[in-house]
Amino acid sequence: FINRIMRNICQMETKEVIVPAQGKIHLTSEEQRFFQDLKQVVEKKGCGTELRVAGGWVRDKLLGLLSTDIDIALDNMMGEPFARLVMESIPSIRGLGTIKANPQASKHLETACARIHGLDIDFVNLRSEDYCEDSRIPSMQIGTPSEDAHRRDLTINSLFYNIHKDTIEDFTGNGLQDLFSRVARTPLPPKQTFLDDPLRVLRTIRFAARYDLAIAEEIHEAALDPEIVEALCKKVSRERISKEYQLMMKGNNQIKALKLLNDYNLLNVIFLLPENMQNLLADGYKLTLELVPEQSPTDSFYLYTAAILSQYHNAQEFSVPKKRSFYPLFEHICCESLKLSNNDSKVISGILSNLSTAMEVLRSQDLVKTAFMIRETKEYWRLVLKLGEVMLGTQGLKESLTEFITQSNLQTFYLEKPIVDGGEVKRVVGVNGPDIGKMLQAAISWQILNRNGTKEQLVEFLIQNKHNITSSS
Repeated sequence: FINRIMRNICQMETKEVIVPAQGKIHLTSEEQRFFQDLKQVVEKKGCGTELRVAGGWVRDKLLGLLSTDIDIALDNMMGEPFARLVMESIPSIRGLGTIKANPQASKHLETACARIHGLDIDFVNLRSEDYCEDSRIPSMQIGTPSEDAHRRDLTINSLFYNIHKDTIEDFTGNGLQDLFSRVARTPLPPKQTFLDDPLRVLRTIRFAARYDLAIAEEIHEAALDPEIVEALCKKVSRERISKEYQLMMKGNNQIKALKLLNDYNLLNVIFLLPENMQNLLADGYKLTLELVPEQSPTDSFYLYTAAILSQYHNAQEFSVPKKRSFYPLFEHICCESLKLSNNDSKVISGILSNLSTAMEVLRSQDLVKTAFMIRETKEYWRLVLKLGEVMLGTQGLKESLTEFITQSNLQTFYLEKPIVDGGEVKRVVGVNGPDIGKMLQAAISWQILNRNGTKEQLVEFLIQNKHNITSSS
């Protein structure tokens, strides 16, 4: 079906739709210089290439947004040969790079890249695609502008800027209208295009959130089709799913992205649970509706991800086997389902593992427990308090505890080093093995309660209380 549509498009190529720019694209001096250089390359080398800028740069320029990433689409050759022609004609250009085709990372064709006049440039040929049933990785051929436009995820990303004609080309016939009407629409029937590459469902959500787009009704129907969800799980790697999720959460309008993921039952795909595990993700999603995004996009990503997993924060109740032991379910999801980096997994797991303590100290304002929580969560202690307050359902607790922390000068307690280390405790107090850990915990507690205390005073305390400390469980 999809191939028949593409053949029909190809036959209609002579009827291409060229639309003058609405609110004409305004080129910077760097862009004008670069485009003029490219036209001179075509003229001098006699390669007959019609040069277009594709996709995101066109979309963002029409919206009045800054964009320095430019994809140059070529109609009669591959990216690297043309890039070498550019380098031969503009000797000042250095450092041409080639990104090899890597379909698993959504790089289906080899791309030549360079930095020219302060702009990040990719050179790539126009392409058409053919998909097989069990893979989202298409076979590629050099295509026409219309074929290239119709194989893209959304009409707003299918627009071209023709460098020679200084015009916007809208080969789908809907791109400009959808862009200015703020509508997410697929160039081809959504169910088929989602089945071909199910990752497009997630990309649709990401762009809808980023640009605050209304989603076309036919996309709603296709996204809710269980066949699409099955294809997403079967054909797309966990790494690619995670990348789209992280781009959503580190962008703007995270709440809209999460709502769409929830509406389309895709949270279950992103936060893939082990078989037979109780599904509490919907309860976690409800908490995100009560959270205000952080100023830092990365902190928002940590906060919302922890909120979705918050119902699994009790590691004793929710854990999974790991070799000869068990580890918390939330760690499993961060590492295996979301495929997060070690640092991101550590931060989110730290928030969740300290959530019970956060809820306790929000109510009790216990000085020692609060300081230990800050020591564990480091600079993210405010995130765990914010999530804890929402879970308790009582406003004002975080503000009150934050004031208490400030008055106690504990905001950066995680940066303070213990007055004594394990070697000193072993040598001076005379303990070994697990007792060293108990002594260090007691030393930190003493340090919290005696902010101006000296090392000598601490050692004296440890020696005097050695029996009570080491005999504690």
